[in-house]
Amino acid sequence: MEHRGRARHIFTDGVIWLRTGKVLLPGVTTLARLVARVRDQALDRLHQALFGVLTPRQRAILELLLEVPEGARASDLERWRKRPSVASGKNLEKALVRAQEILGLGLSAITLPPEVPHRRLVDLARYGMGATATALRRHGPSRQLATLLATVLYLEGKSVDDCLDLLDLLMSTELIGKAETTVGKERARQHPKLARHSATLAAAVETLLEVTEYGEELSLEQVWELIDAIVPRRELKAAVAAVTEMVPPPTPMTTGRCGRCWPNGSARFQASSRP
Repeated sequence: MEHRGRARHIFTDGVIWLRTGKVLLPGVTTLARLVARVRDQALDRLHQALFGVLTPRQRAILELLLEVPEGARASDLERWRKRPSVASGKNLEKALVRAQEILGLGLSAITLPPEVPHRRLVDLARYGMGATATALRRHGPSRQLATLLATVLYLEGKSVDDCLDLLDLLMSTELIGKAETTVGKERARQHPKLARHSATLAAAVETLLEVTEYGEELSLEQVWELIDAIVPRRELKAAVAAVTEMVPPPTPMTTGRCGRCWPNGSARFQASSRP
């Protein structure tokens, strides 16, 4: 469709030029053949320019991409064009091997001709990603190798992106997800223990508050006697140690000049403490 749109545009410009110059217009089929011939010549120059930057060794490597190696079920090009879809450690390993194979060809070091626009490379790569090996073999050497070169250059970046996408998906679904599930199970397992020790501490603190409301001064020994009557000191120490282990310590608080307390190091506290 894109080539057809460009051909129509060239055809329209040609008709306008002929009418402006008062030139006798040729037949539609004649003009269409002229446009097609000019387009084919431009494509041939593109293929020849890309073919010319390849060394004999690189040409041989690209040609082998269409061959099915002994013992394999598909050619290297066909295998490289398929990315692993399921996030798993095995597929990530395959994606890394795929990227290593593609980058190992070293085609990214080729200096492309300045007259080759990036859009033309994208068009060639798009065709190379969808064409079969049989269809590519039918083309002449220049078009075949130009298409393979553009396709491999595209696959170099695509293979690295696929590795990063798989790693990100694997981290979010497998590693982080399983870690969160494990933490959740551990918290659920510790919940009854935390509740039991919290009740012990609550009973001791409640006794201490009741003592302070008596209105009479009591010695420290008398206070501990009242607490020991409710919660033995040995159980109280065990509860404090268990709760301290399971519950993170509170965030240190610092009072700003405005009189409010913000967590130490927070952005709001830093803003309130500026001169």
